[in-house]
Formats: sequence, C-alpha cells, structure tokens
Amino acid sequence: QTDEFAAQAQYLKFYWPLIGVSIVATLLRSEWCVTGGMRATRQVFKAMLSSVMLAPMSYFETVPLGRILNRFTYDTDITDVTQPQIMSFLIISCSWYVAGVIVQIWILPWSILVLVPVSAMYWILLLHYRFSGPDLQRIDAMTRSPLQSMLSECLEGNASIRAFHQNENFVNRFNGAVDVNSSALLNYVSAQRWLGLRIEVLGSVVILVSTVLLVCLNDIFQIEAGLAGLLIVW
Repeated sequence: QTDEFAAQAQYLKFYWPLIGVSIVATLLRSEWCVTGGMRATRQVFKAMLSSVMLAPMSYFETVPLGRILNRFTYDTDITDVTQPQIMSFLIISCSWYVAGVIVQIWILPWSILVLVPVSAMYWILLLHYRFSGPDLQRIDAMTRSPLQSMLSECLEGNASIRAFHQNENFVNRFNGAVDVNSSALLNYVSAQRWLGLRIEVLGSVVILVSTVLLVCLNDIFQIEAGLAGLLIVW
C-alpha cells in the first residue's frame, strides 16, 4: 500500500501544477470575456443612444421604427451575451487545438503528415464560410426589423385596425414577415451546420489516421496502451 501511494505521488506532482494553471487560466478567461463584453456593450450602447437622440427628424421619417428597436434590443443582446460566450468558446477551442497538436506530435510524430493538411483545410473552410456567414446573419437581422415595426404599429393602431376590420390583413402580413425571417434564420443556421459538419469530418479523419498508424505500425513505434488512449482522446 505504501508503494502505491508513492507511485501515485509521482503523478500528483505533475497533475497539481496542471490543475492550478488550468484554474488560473479559466478565471482569467472568464474575467476577460465578461469584463470585455460589458465594456463593449456599454460603449456601443452609449454611442448608439447618442447618435439616435441627436439625429434629425428626417432620420426617423426614413428609417423604420423596427430597425431602431432591433438595434437597441437584439444587437445589444448579441454584444452583451452572445459575443462574450463566442469569445470564450474561441479561446477554449484554440487552446484545445494547440494542446491537441502538441500531444499528438509528441506521442506520434508521424501524425504531422495528417495534421498539416487538415489544418490547411480548416483554414480554407473558415475563409469560405466568412464569404457568406456574416451576410446571412445580416439578412437575419434585417428581416427581424419588420416584425418589431409591425408589432409596435399594431399595438399603437389597434383601435383603427379593428374599426376598419383589417385584423386578418395585418395577421397575414405579420405571418408573411415571420416566414421571411424564419427562412433567413434557417439559411444562417444551415451555413453554420455546413461548417460544423465538415470540421467534425476532418477531426474524424485525424483520429482515423492516428488509429490506423497505431494498429498497423505499433511494432515499430512501441507506444504504450495509455499513451495510445491519450492520443485517440486528444
């Protein structure tokens, strides 16, 4: 039993610093993302509010009310909530990618033969997605503005709509605007899934090649079972 504790102590000497660094990095990442998101949201909101309050009357005559409401609601929510989460996920993904590449090359140097082309394919897919992804997101935001504009107009002109018996007309218009926004959102989500599917396939290719090399050439590499499992997991 004493020998087992001594053997475990060797591993604990390695894991304790690793856990400490991981905790500190997580705290710094969370603090940076949350504080940066709040700072960015505050600056954008103040600049946007100042621009709208100082805008001439012609601005409100030409710009739909729903578009203004969309800037103060949906866009603010994106900056305040979604953007810090995405930044956090980006840092996590980059750290996992760098750690995974280092571990795989350290355990199986031959895996660099598949890591280089897969990394190049990652970059090509990212550039290809950037050509359409932001535009699809912009279309989704633009088609959401008529919904908020129609909703506010219907609430303000509720008495007139009922007096002229235009309930069904406004309901059909609102349903049409919902269909247009749903189509734009579906295209945006489909583009995201298009990118996600190909990234997952490339990751599966890396695991497949590493596993085949371990199974077929383990007599040459002489890799232990624990390291082989670590290679496949990472």
